[in-house]
Amino acid sequence: MPLESRTSRYFKDLSLSFVKNPATDDLTTLTNERAITRSIRNLVTTIRGERFFEPDIGCDVNRLLFENYLNENSIKVIETEIRNTILQYEPRVELESDAVQVNPDDQGNAIAIKIKFSIVGLEAEQQVLEFVFQPLR
Repeated sequence: MPLESRTSRYFKDLSLSFVKNPATDDLTTLTNERAITRSIRNLVTTIRGERFFEPDIGCDVNRLLFENYLNENSIKVIETEIRNTILQYEPRVELESDAVQVNPDDQGNAIAIKIKFSIVGLEAEQQVLEFVFQPLR
C-alpha cells in the first residue's frame, strides 16, 4: 500500500490585532508557522464553553492551573488536556509523545508551558511554542 504523500501547503489566518496592512488596506494576516502557533496558543488559553456557538472548543486547563498545590499527577493531567485539545482541534500539526511540558513556578504563582510540534505538509523545522499562564488578579 503506498504511503500518503504530503504536499507542501500554505496556511493563512487573520491576525487578531485587526490592524490594517498599510500597503493593501486589508486586515493583517499571519502565515504558516506564525498562523499555526497563534492558533495553538488560542486553543490552549480559551476556556471550554467561552466561544459562542462552539462551546466544545477550548481547554479545561484554567480550572487546574492555580490549585493550592500542583503535584506530579495534576501536572500530567494538564499536559494531557493540552495535548488532547491540540490533537482534536488543530489538524495542521503533529505532536510527539513528549511534545507538551508543564513547569510550575510556585514562587511566582505561574505555570510555564512548552509545546513542540511539527507542521503537516510544510517543509519547516520543528516549532516550539513557550508561554506562561499567570493569574489576572
